[in-house]
Amino acid sequence: MGKREECSSCEYVGYLHRHHVVPKVLGGSDKASNIVSLCEDCHGLVHGLDKVSHRSLQMAGIEAAKVDDRKYLGRKPSYTQETLSLVNDLLSQGVGVSEISRIALLSRQTIIRIRFDPVAAEKVLERWY
Repeated sequence: MGKREECSSCEYVGYLHRHHVVPKVLGGSDKASNIVSLCEDCHGLVHGLDKVSHRSLQMAGIEAAKVDDRKYLGRKPSYTQETLSLVNDLLSQGVGVSEISRIALLSRQTIIRIRFDPVAAEKVLERWY
C-alpha cells in the first residue's frame, strides 16, 4: 500500500495495492507501465478472490509460481555448499546444534533444518546455484 490514490477500476480513493499486469514471476517488471493501482476489493477480484489481504495475494502468487521450479526458488539459503559440508561433518561427529551454529555462523534453526532433512538442504543449494 502506498499513498492515497484512486482505484483504476472502481474509483475508490484511499490506500491502494500495486497490481502487476504481467506478474513478476512471469517476467513482469516494477515499471509504471506494468503497475495498476487497485483497491483491496478490486485487487482480489482480479485474482479471482472475494475479500483478500495483500499477504493472501502474495501467497497465491507464490503457490502459482511453485508449479514451475524455474519461477520460484524459495527462500535463498543462508549457507553455501562449503558450509553445508561443514555442518554435515560436525553433525556426523555428534557435535551439538548450538556449537555447530557458533562454528558455522548459522542460526540454530538452520542447523536443525539441515539435520532434519539433509537431502532437502542440498536440493535448495542446487536450485539456487
